Amino acid sequence: MEITLLIKPHIEINGLILDEAHCLVQWGETFRPSYSRLGAVRQALLKHKLSNKKIAIAAFTATADIKLQEIIKASLKLKNSQIFAISPYRNNLKLAVRIAWTLRCRRHLLLNFINKQQKESGLVYIRSRKDSEELSQWLQELNYKVSAYHAGLSALKRRQIEDQWLEDKLQFVVCTSAFGLGINKPDVRWIVHYQTPFLLSEYLQEIGRGGRDGKKANTLTLISEPTGWLDPTDQQRNQYFLQQLQKNYQQVKNHFHQIPKQGNIMNLKEDNPKIERILSLLYRCKQLKWLDPFNYELIADLSSFKISKLSKRYQQESQQMKQYLMTRSCRWQYILNAFGFTQEAKGFKCGHCDNCLRKP
Repeated sequence: MEITLLIKPHIEINGLILDEAHCLVQWGETFRPSYSRLGAVRQALLKHKLSNKKIAIAAFTATADIKLQEIIKASLKLKNSQIFAISPYRNNLKLAVRIAWTLRCRRHLLLNFINKQQKESGLVYIRSRKDSEELSQWLQELNYKVSAYHAGLSALKRRQIEDQWLEDKLQFVVCTSAFGLGINKPDVRWIVHYQTPFLLSEYLQEIGRGGRDGKKANTLTLISEPTGWLDPTDQQRNQYFLQQLQKNYQQVKNHFHQIPKQGNIMNLKEDNPKIERILSLLYRCKQLKWLDPFNYELIADLSSFKISKLSKRYQQESQQMKQYLMTRSCRWQYILNAFGFTQEAKGFKCGHCDNCLRKP
């Protein structure tokens, strides 16, 4: 429904509710650039309503660390907001990280883990479409009931795979982060990260699909050895994604000279299909403000805007995940600290993660 219909005074809107609010950050710049304009929606609605009317707004997510919470509040233009936070700790999720010294070792560790799960339902997370297809094909050749799942598949094909997994016709799915939102299968007994996500919030979101029935679920994350001499795949993958990010950012910067100081996004889209991504990125970097859901105003000189700042921010955000993977303390304690539960984290030991179970 268009905003022009929603702003009519006789249409009563008492509140706005956003689910999976972490997507504002994880997907907002590229996959869903329109998310950056959500903060202007309530202001536009209030402007055309009766003066005594209020419109409440609530944002829900299971995976927002302290920094993510601040970005969500800023994106939605929340003032004097209240945060209702529940501990992310799940006592039925057993967390473990293993070093895969070679590609062959990584596949061996995966098979060994899956075979111990006694044909229970699970998920294998991977970071690219190509790797998803290749790993799935290899597992199919070993007679596992599995399918690849990623955003490159048609909507119909993705729905078929989801249904097959939910009905236990597939034991597990080799999937990218495209899988999971809106899907609830209570009896997922295991989660493998064959390749690690870049953000700790992504990781928590994905392992959170396990054990929703309250019963025990095992998780395993496979990583290359730290030096990268024997297996450089993790380092190469991270470098590739960083280069792609820099490439995308540079393409965005190449369009800066075409952006008027003020404008309407719908008018500009006709001449520049990438304008949504460009404006979303500039908003995230505090270079513009949205006057309403469709009109913006630049608040900084783009000639001095440095792409290197964006790459540095990305590297800083991914550092938290690297620290989690290498920590020697309780893994749940690290997560609790990262998500702002510092009091609960003091002296915390879950007793069932790989670090807690490691003999001194």
